[in-house]
Amino acid sequence: MVSLMKRLFPLHALTLLLLTGCPDIDKFAEDEPILDMGQIPSDTAIAPIQDAELAPQNDASSSADLGAADMGQNDSAMDDATGPDSTIVDGGITEDMAIPGETCEVTFSVGLPNTTPDGDIYIAGEGFEGPEWTPASPEFRMTRDDLEATLTITATNFTRFAYKYTRGQWETVESTEGCGDIENRIKVVDCNNGPLVFADQVLGWADGCAP
Repeated sequence: MVSLMKRLFPLHALTLLLLTGCPDIDKFAEDEPILDMGQIPSDTAIAPIQDAELAPQNDASSSADLGAADMGQNDSAMDDATGPDSTIVDGGITEDMAIPGETCEVTFSVGLPNTTPDGDIYIAGEGFEGPEWTPASPEFRMTRDDLEATLTITATNFTRFAYKYTRGQWETVESTEGCGDIENRIKVVDCNNGPLVFADQVLGWADGCAP
């Protein structure tokens, strides 16, 4: 009996399938849509993201922004420190540069040899405000005190002086100890170091070897 039922079951199942028809798969798809994990249903409300839910800013990023702001301020300070009247010295410290139009006091001080006779001492040369290479110009007569003579003038920064000392004539101009010619003395004014003192020493006079 059991064997007979096993034989008849496939036939009954086939007959049932023919009578009822195939199941409507589309119907099931409409009733229960299958969602893709990468999609969100259109009728699903999305909660707005509040500011509090945003990830906090990276401290390093904030520090970088602050550093950039500080760098801008430092650049401005550097621009101010390196203007036309400033210069950078050791350690990043600035000091004012002397400008060409600046003036300062310059003192010429000269020692005289023991053989110097009494009389006036002059400076003759170029770069001075007055006649050039005049051996006895009143503007450049020095104040003499025994074997020392001085003259103080106001000079413009970066002025270049070329000069010699005289006793009022080219025949009595300064010389070597043996009465030989000497080169012009050269000095350049730097008012950053002012007031300036140019200290010289006369070794002899051109007429000192005359018979």
